[in-house]
Amino acid sequence: MDTQRIKRVQVDGLVLTKIITHSQEETLLSSDSVSGVLLGLTVGDTLEITNCFPLPKLTDDDQSSGEAVSAYEFDMIRNMRQLNSDYLSVGFYQSGYGSSFLSRSTLESLFQYQMQISEAVLLTYDPSCATRGQLGMKAFHLSEQILNAMLDTEMRLRLNPNLKVRHNFEFIIFVFGRESSLLIPSYGLAVT
Repeated sequence: MDTQRIKRVQVDGLVLTKIITHSQEETLLSSDSVSGVLLGLTVGDTLEITNCFPLPKLTDDDQSSGEAVSAYEFDMIRNMRQLNSDYLSVGFYQSGYGSSFLSRSTLESLFQYQMQISEAVLLTYDPSCATRGQLGMKAFHLSEQILNAMLDTEMRLRLNPNLKVRHNFEFIIFVFGRESSLLIPSYGLAVT
C-alpha cells in the first residue's frame, strides 16, 4: 500500500477546546468514552486538524443506529462545506479514562479510515491527565507494515472465514508540544 507519510500533526486550539468540552460534558453523565470526527487538510508532511464535531452516542448495536450516525456525519460535513470551513475528514477522536477506549474495534476503525485516507489519525484525550497538569492527548497512526499485514489478513479471511489471526498493532505515535504563543493556540505533534 502506498501511503503519504506524515511527520507532524498540528491541532488548532479550537479543536482541543471542543474535544475537552465534549469529554467533560459527556463524562459527567456517564463514564463511557466519547468520539467525534476530525476535519482538516494535509500540507506537505503536516496534517493540520482545524475543526471537529462530536458524534452522537449509539443507543444500541443495531444497523439503524449506525446508519443514523453516518447520515449525521454526512450532514455535518456538508454543513461545514457550506460554511466555507475545512470539511475534509482526516480521522476521528476518542476520549475516555486511561486507555479504556483503545479497543480492537477502535483500531479497526482507524484501519478503515487509513484505507480511505492514508494520512488519517486517531486523536485520543485522557481527562485524568488534566488532574496531573498534563494535556493527555496523543495522535495514533498505524504504520505501513501493520496496514499491509492487516490487508493480507483480510484477504486470507475472505478465502478461509474460519481462520483465526492475531495482530500486534504497531503505531506511529505523535507526542504533543506547544507550537505557538498562548494568544494563538495551535499545538503540534511531531514523530519521536
